[in-house]
Amino acid sequence: MLKQRGEKKADGKWSIPAAERNKGAILDVLARVLPERGVAPWSATLALLEGAKALLSIRHILYLYGPYRRFGRHTSVSNEQFDSDLRAHDPEWGLRDLEAVSEAAASSGFLLAEIVEMPANNFSLIFKRT
Repeated sequence: MLKQRGEKKADGKWSIPAAERNKGAILDVLARVLPERGVAPWSATLALLEGAKALLSIRHILYLYGPYRRFGRHTSVSNEQFDSDLRAHDPEWGLRDLEAVSEAAASSGFLLAEIVEMPANNFSLIFKRT
């Protein structure tokens, strides 16, 4: 249970003192919502990366899992349909390009260390702090 709520300030920065006190709980929450980062609005991906930058030390990894496009193309017909369905409901949602996520992560201090192909046309992305 969080003792004090960590909040994102108006300037887009995380409230670090509250986050540091509750790091374990926050990392647990991040782990539970990470699968959605591959399809959520781009702003959510950027916020996740900024939060991970503030919370994760060099000894931690950032792990993302889900369906991604590769080099601007869908990796399967089912992923293309899933992407179309998401965008039809809300244009801000949809599958992200793995390379764009990697580039954004690099801007937040994370190096893509490994890509693992997973069942159902998903990928595990393992990032290390730089």
